[in-house]
Amino acid sequence: MVMTLMERVGVMEGKMEELHQDVKLNMETMKSEIRGQITTLLEKFNWMADKWEEQERGRKGKELEEVKPSEVPQSSEKSPVSHEGEGGGSSEKGGRPDYRTRRLEMPVFDGSDPDAWIFRAERYFSVNQMAEDERMEATAVCFEGEALAWFHWKKNAGSSQTGMD
Repeated sequence: MVMTLMERVGVMEGKMEELHQDVKLNMETMKSEIRGQITTLLEKFNWMADKWEEQERGRKGKELEEVKPSEVPQSSEKSPVSHEGEGGGSSEKGGRPDYRTRRLEMPVFDGSDPDAWIFRAERYFSVNQMAEDERMEATAVCFEGEALAWFHWKKNAGSSQTGMD
């Protein structure tokens, strides 16, 4: 039996409609799964934030317990050098805000304008009081594009050499 062109078009339209319905069903399933995953991630994030805040309160409480009574200001007014940081942390140590509670991000480096990136990275290290070994790990995470390729190459080349740089 030979099908006419119109019959073949009709069959193709039917198959296309089936595919369309399958895609639509799959999209709805994926949307539902993604919503569930996002909800789970938000719950975990909120739990982590609560735990972090509890630890910060505990740390702040221990710092206050360690302060000798003679070091506690007698006035109920705030000291002019003690002020709130943007992240909500205040300082009782020489007037400098407690930046550990601030959420700063390491600047991303894609290979362009290295001087500006180095300046921002050094400020980031200073604010976060990072040790030298921590700096290299933080830096490696923030490379992108050509900078990441160079770093990866340099690291692999360095591990294959026998102490020569």
